[in-house]
Amino acid sequence: GAFRSYYEHMEAIDLNLPISSSSKELLCAHCGEVCDDAINLEDLNFCCQGCETVFFILKEHNLEDYYGLKKSFSSPFNSLATVKEDTYSFLGDTDFIEKEAIEVNQYKVLTFYLENIHCPACLWLIERLPKIVSGITRTDLNFSQSTLKVFCPKSNEGYQAFADAALTLHQLGYKPHVITKSQ
Repeated sequence: GAFRSYYEHMEAIDLNLPISSSSKELLCAHCGEVCDDAINLEDLNFCCQGCETVFFILKEHNLEDYYGLKKSFSSPFNSLATVKEDTYSFLGDTDFIEKEAIEVNQYKVLTFYLENIHCPACLWLIERLPKIVSGITRTDLNFSQSTLKVFCPKSNEGYQAFADAALTLHQLGYKPHVITKSQ
């Protein structure tokens, strides 16, 4: 099936997905943690819906290099939390953007503090947000401060891209907190 051919492709490029030291333990194909109640899709196991979602987001956007980068650093990677679709809907509100976003040339810019940034693989993944979220033109990540500036073209049609970017960041495991002008 499609998953098997993708799995074989990953082996071919040596992503070194987690392999359990015990034949009874199933490890998550995304985070490497032991799966107590694994979600199994052919040869791939996931510990939660979040890890499955992120795995296929990376696959869909040809960002599988993340796994090679992640493996080269020994930082622990926590399971991802699920998030309600409307959690960040306020970020698409034009009134909110007009009040809280800064203007840089033809762009509106929001700055987020991101949780859980801990290694260069995180940096690599977050910098590819414009490839994942339509309407986001550019991002500037300050790794040492865990802040991300997200650029969206000025629009009369609203700013749903900001809400989509925040939701995607959260789904990827980097819970965003908007930094408002008053902070």
